[in-house]
Amino acid sequence: MITPDMPANMAVKEIMAQQLEKIKFYAERLPSDSDIEDLHKFRVGIRRTRAGLNQLGGFFYPPSVKGFKKDFSFITKFSNELRDLDVFLAKEKYYKSLLPIIYKNDIEKVFAYLKEQRDIKSEDVIRRISNNKNNRFVNVIRRWEQFLLNRKTDMTTPIIEVARKKIWKQYKKVVNKDTKDLHAVRMEFKKLRYLMEFFKSILPVYMHIYNQNSSAGFPSSLIKQIKRIQDDLGVFNDCIVHQLILSEAAKELEQYFSTGSIIGILQKEKELAVESFYNRYKIFIAKFTKQNYKKLTRKKGD
Repeated sequence: MITPDMPANMAVKEIMAQQLEKIKFYAERLPSDSDIEDLHKFRVGIRRTRAGLNQLGGFFYPPSVKGFKKDFSFITKFSNELRDLDVFLAKEKYYKSLLPIIYKNDIEKVFAYLKEQRDIKSEDVIRRISNNKNNRFVNVIRRWEQFLLNRKTDMTTPIIEVARKKIWKQYKKVVNKDTKDLHAVRMEFKKLRYLMEFFKSILPVYMHIYNQNSSAGFPSSLIKQIKRIQDDLGVFNDCIVHQLILSEAAKELEQYFSTGSIIGILQKEKELAVESFYNRYKIFIAKFTKQNYKKLTRKKGD
């Protein structure tokens, strides 16, 4: 549990230690391969750790975290394909329902093939996180845990000051980002959300400037706003990934008609997600939203 006046170094390590516990918990559950959400939550812990290293790395003591950045990037990458297939296969019934019955046999072959690929990827991930002294993942987690246990600090900057500056800086970065590159925009929104969630417990709670009668204060409501935008960008990204999965399966199996039909439908879903994103983004960059972020990140009396 962090407090507003806690030295920044100690607070950042406490935040990272909380993420480490989640990573370890879900890593232990992965070998059973019984719930695809275990992998998702494992990856969320890794992503939050990477966000902490990239955005708050300067507040570690000692500050040499470059090696850990590479290590956690490696862990993310070896589970990417499995997660992509999990998300795709979770929509099997929906995708099949989109097709006429004449494509039933063709699409069954496609899904059977992708399930085989998914099992191969799952075995690879489980092998990579297995409790073996020569395993890179195990060694990274062990070294990271020892690093976080060192809570020595000569830092006097309170974490609340860091939180204010980092959130405001990231908010401005998101607002000024070129929205033509939606993948980059998606990454910047993730960074903002993680910062907001890291520091939510120490930030003051305010009512909305534009709606004083609202019972939903912020930062909670601002985090919800980011989540909705992320949902749109997530659908956009999933459509691209799923189109690629289907294209590769089509080439492998020479099943172009059934996969082509779904790819076409995904294109329309992608376009709707983009339209929804831009509508939400207009609110995000509006003056009243900026006022809320200013109020959230300023010192009392400023």
